[in-house]
Amino acid sequence: MNPLIDQKQLMRFAESDRDLISEMAVIFKRSVPGNKARLQHSVAEADPVKLLEISHQLKGQLSYFFCAPLVSLAGELEEMGMRGTVEDAQQVSERLISGLDQLLHELSEITGLQLDIEEE
Repeated sequence: MNPLIDQKQLMRFAESDRDLISEMAVIFKRSVPGNKARLQHSVAEADPVKLLEISHQLKGQLSYFFCAPLVSLAGELEEMGMRGTVEDAQQVSERLISGLDQLLHELSEITGLQLDIEEE
């Protein structure tokens, strides 16, 4: 599996401050379960406004970790929300949700913290 995070860019952004990266990662981890639920709900309800809101939020959060593949998926969902069409949102959201888990795993490896979210 290819890495999602551009570590060189992340380290440059954080000025090689691993404590800062750890703080960012912990804050992000706390938001993931709620964001997953909001994303799944917006897709299940076929609500383009909610889809736009959560995908825009995720796109911003993911950009701090220089995670281009997931930023792109969030951008696709954001565009669907803007167009008011959610036909393909299920497939894209599933890929994004899976990617969030991989991102947390990568952040765990970078920071040395346990950030993986256990399945319920």
